[in-house]
Formats: sequence, C-alpha cells, structure tokens
Amino acid sequence: MFSHSPVFRFGGDEFVVILTGKALEQRNDLLEQFRAAASTGSKDHVDDPVVASGIAVYDVGADRSVTDIFERADASMYANKKSLKELR
Repeated sequence: MFSHSPVFRFGGDEFVVILTGKALEQRNDLLEQFRAAASTGSKDHVDDPVVASGIAVYDVGADRSVTDIFERADASMYANKKSLKELR
C-alpha cells in the first residue's frame, strides 16, 4: 500500500512513511488500509503483537522542525495503541 512512498526503519520496531502527492492526499485511506491489514480482527489472539499506527502532516505555520511532526505522529500512534489495547 506504500509502494509509491519511501519507508524507513526509524527504531527497533518503528517505521516512518513519507507521503507526498497523491499518496498524501489519500493518507487517511492508506492509514485505514494499513490498520485493517495489520489487525487480526480477533479478540481470541490476546498474545498477538499490537501494530499501532499514527499520522501527522507538516504544518507550515506551526512546525519549526521535523521533530514537531514526529512528536505529533508519535502521540497519534500512542493514542491508537491505547485504543487497540482497550479492545482486547
């Protein structure tokens, strides 16, 4: 689903996808597709790994550095992780 966007390993188990152009415009659809593909869809798989994801978009008026974007994406990912754990 990210075939037209670069994907980078950012940490031990974290990845970053840089979306531009049409992929950026379709970011919410891509995020939903990713979440659907990463989900087992079953509460019976309690020991399965949780694949949390988040998204942030560069804000020319607010972002002073790449760190600002990463912090928002990280907060979005942790909110998603919390909601996934609540479903279990």
